[in-house]
Amino acid sequence: MPRHRARAAGFLRNLDNIDDLQGMLMQPAKPNTFPRNDGDGYSPSCAYTGQDTATTVSGVNSYVPHLAEGVDANAHSEFTCASAAGMNDLLAPQTAIVHQLATTAADARTIHTAGSLVSWAPRSNISLYGNTAPVTLLNALGVPIALGTDWIVSGSATMLRELKCADSFIRRPSAAISAIFSSGKWRRPTARSRPAFRTPSAC
Repeated sequence: MPRHRARAAGFLRNLDNIDDLQGMLMQPAKPNTFPRNDGDGYSPSCAYTGQDTATTVSGVNSYVPHLAEGVDANAHSEFTCASAAGMNDLLAPQTAIVHQLATTAADARTIHTAGSLVSWAPRSNISLYGNTAPVTLLNALGVPIALGTDWIVSGSATMLRELKCADSFIRRPSAAISAIFSSGKWRRPTARSRPAFRTPSAC
């Protein structure tokens, strides 16, 4: 599948393309929409051919897989297969998980223990699945939460629009969500994202 990137020199960086880093001294991130190589179907035994492995993750500075994208058992299996001990374990401090909708408390503890973070994409999640990542659960169990747009087809065209969507979501009558996100929302797409992407402290 061809990958289309927006380019705007001096305004927009793409951290997964060395030509779009615009002077930042860092290794490009490695994203994968289908890290299990499961685009053609679900395997209950996690027996996927050509899937990313722990070696894939250890060989890059920043790894960005799409996991638990959906609300059913198949979506949850994406995470269980990707977090199993051994060579198939994709969780590490340099892992920034996109989505993570189908999540249990045990999953959140696993993510926290691995030192990974979750990149929350509320507009895309709600547009596609009618639900979004359990951010209060993730936060309560110590998982760092960043903010991203996923992609323009179902997500926001800009980070400012995604922030507005997140702001609208957290203003719902939920004291738990408001308590987490009422202050420092701007840190989600900025400072909170930096550790997983290994971006320089000043960029």
